[in-house]
Amino acid sequence: MSKQNEVRYDRRTVRDWVRKALAGEVAITDFQRSFVWRSDKAANYLKAIIEGKPVGLYLILEMASPPQFAPRSFNRMDTSLDGVSELVLDGQQRLTSLLHALSRRSEKRFFIQLSNILSDRLQFEDIVYEGVHTAKGRQYENPATCYLHNRVPMDVLLDETDDRGLTPLARWCIDVGDQSIGVSESRVLESKVIKFINENFFERPIWFCWLPASIDRTSATEIFVETNTSSVRIKRFDIEVANARGRHDEDLRNSIQDAYNMPSNGALRHYFKEDPEDWIPDIGEWMLKVACLRAGYAPRERNYQYAIEFLFGQQDDDRFPEVEKMFEYLAWALDQVAERGAATRRTVPSWPPLHVLAALRPQLNLLQDPARINTARRLHEAYYWRCLFSDRYDVQANDRLYEDFLALSDALEQVRTQGTWNVDQPAFDDRDHPLYNSDELLRHSGWIGTSSRLGRALATVVMSQQPVDWITGDLLNPNKVRELERDGDLDRHHVFSRDALKKADEPVERIQNGLNGVFLDGKTNRRLAKAPPDIYLRKVVQTSQISADELRSRIEQHFVPYDEMKDEGPIRDRYANFLTKRAKDFARRIKGLGQIPKR
Repeated sequence: MSKQNEVRYDRRTVRDWVRKALAGEVAITDFQRSFVWRSDKAANYLKAIIEGKPVGLYLILEMASPPQFAPRSFNRMDTSLDGVSELVLDGQQRLTSLLHALSRRSEKRFFIQLSNILSDRLQFEDIVYEGVHTAKGRQYENPATCYLHNRVPMDVLLDETDDRGLTPLARWCIDVGDQSIGVSESRVLESKVIKFINENFFERPIWFCWLPASIDRTSATEIFVETNTSSVRIKRFDIEVANARGRHDEDLRNSIQDAYNMPSNGALRHYFKEDPEDWIPDIGEWMLKVACLRAGYAPRERNYQYAIEFLFGQQDDDRFPEVEKMFEYLAWALDQVAERGAATRRTVPSWPPLHVLAALRPQLNLLQDPARINTARRLHEAYYWRCLFSDRYDVQANDRLYEDFLALSDALEQVRTQGTWNVDQPAFDDRDHPLYNSDELLRHSGWIGTSSRLGRALATVVMSQQPVDWITGDLLNPNKVRELERDGDLDRHHVFSRDALKKADEPVERIQNGLNGVFLDGKTNRRLAKAPPDIYLRKVVQTSQISADELRSRIEQHFVPYDEMKDEGPIRDRYANFLTKRAKDFARRIKGLGQIPKR
């Protein structure tokens, strides 16, 4: 690779970054979302610069002709885009914070708080801010008040001059002098502030990674998605939709927001984060994957353009019916996983099977005969559980999703027309993708409180039976689970407590095996914590109205072997027996769930 085509690392001063941004030489990409940093975060960033602390790395792409991405001005900055030569891929929030503080483009005004503005050498204390429309904010419009409180407004620090050759700082110092300290002292103040701000702010270096114009859009996207450090994480959805905006009458993001806020789609709140800057791209990317399948493509990023064309190609009187249908498909797929024990976002074992189920929903809608509906239901149930308890999607997931969608689509069409099916289903191939046996569950089950697919899948097997809580006796149905999750009371309980196993010198990975976990009400978990199971079982019976038989029944609803819990003897031996027995119980249950319906 030639020198001009190399990815390189370099640094520029704050002054250079600001100058280039204000001159319109540096811009952000069209897919970047809004400026969302709170004032406290922006203040902390400005403070870190002045204090010489690490402030992160910008990711910059040299703009090609034609550009890899359309450029866009920084939030509230009306700069010309005619001279853009570089695009900020990562660093928008930080650089926008700089520009807003120095150009007074936000609802807050930022000040450098000094320890003593009368000192010969100014000492930095903090970055503070005031609302421009508040009484206190209006008070600090007066330069003399700022001076009295040892504050210098940051929006007077740029070195642009007026028709009299005065900078904003010079005018501010003159006003301080007229109101308070006199002309000569105002000149001293100006020189002190200039010296301080140059040494501690404008001359501070900020490093960047520079990507040459020879890097195409796809490669730049890959680098950006992998390295993005923004607090508001950009996803493929944002990039592809931004590219499509010019070709469509309506922004997909707004369509998603409108549909999400419909009361009929309320179930989605349990599966996506509350902040729309999170759930809009999450739902959007889910929609793009499903649209890929329905448009006849594997659900991978390079095919998202076809997905967008599919979604917007059904436009009808400024409406996008296919977008609206996607929400029906998503809500239905989530209802299916809720029935199968995953009632909230943090309990869903795996999202890929939901893409296939949702894409198949239109065909399921065509079924009317109850017997054929039941056959179709057992078909997609077996598919779902086999995806969770086999290695089907461990590699080549996107291609296999597409392969499974096509095969299941053909099978459903046969069920609709013939009442049975005879299509080979790759996901049902017991030779290439057998269901995990008890030994594999013992070795590979991660903790149910992590993102482990297998650990969460084990928990959903239990919750799909809607067991009751061990002590409260409450039915742990989807509504109750969601209530507990909302209140922060859905606990992941260690059947054999961590404390007891640590004392027995069990390694962490054995303690955190998903076979040792169950979902319980937080109150129950706290009551059972720390003690070995034989002790807390005995204590529950002694101190509650629950009989030993009732307690056994409640515990065994969770596929927990009660006898192995209450056995006495060395805890390591008891724990090994417990894990082995529970793994065998689960393996039998999983075999039943993944049983292939008769053709």
